[in-house]
Amino acid sequence: MAHLYQKPIEMPRGTHYGSDYWIAYSYKIKRMVHFYSMLEYANFIKLDMNPAVEYFCEQPLKIEDKDSSSVKKSSVFDFWVQYVDSKNEFQEIKYSSDITGSTESAIRAQKQIDFQRNWCISNQYNYRVVTEKDLYTGQFEIPNLELLHQHLLRYSKISRYSPQNLFELLTKKPLCIEEIQANKILPEKYELSILAYQYYLGNIDMTLKERPLDKYTEVKLCEIKSTIS
Repeated sequence: MAHLYQKPIEMPRGTHYGSDYWIAYSYKIKRMVHFYSMLEYANFIKLDMNPAVEYFCEQPLKIEDKDSSSVKKSSVFDFWVQYVDSKNEFQEIKYSSDITGSTESAIRAQKQIDFQRNWCISNQYNYRVVTEKDLYTGQFEIPNLELLHQHLLRYSKISRYSPQNLFELLTKKPLCIEEIQANKILPEKYELSILAYQYYLGNIDMTLKERPLDKYTEVKLCEIKSTIS
């Protein structure tokens, strides 16, 4: 399926406002992706593992316009996101201190957000500012999703595995990972890869916010959405 934005804008690292540079492989869009802050990387992890997200593109579009003083301005969105329900939106990733602060960098960020938001309103696009408060909703969620993402990337080695036995087991009640392993219904050493894939599809949920991902993490069955990627 063709998506509106598939290729990111090329951005020299030195010209982007941010202190970090990250490269990671996306299981969802099947390519390397590039980010310019830890916060953007955290957003990527949540998007790539979110079953409600169909597709996304980082640095998808550069917009240009004139402000109220007829001064030419330009800006690049951080993300464009396509959801499975056909909704889509541009996203700008910012720390909450940049949205409410009065420092020079915060004022610059606020002007950028206003510029992007007004452009989206004028062109009838959805727009959302994502902050660390949206991303770090639990102490352990991002590190746990990172770990699941690493195991998800191993899933291709066992892609022919049928999850039916897992679903039947979880139909009775939620189980911790240790209990699932004890039932020996999953290939040894690939238990987390299979669980990561089913979480990615939205077929199971896991307690990821409250504690580190380990053998005591609870797994419960959701409404089965899909058995293939």
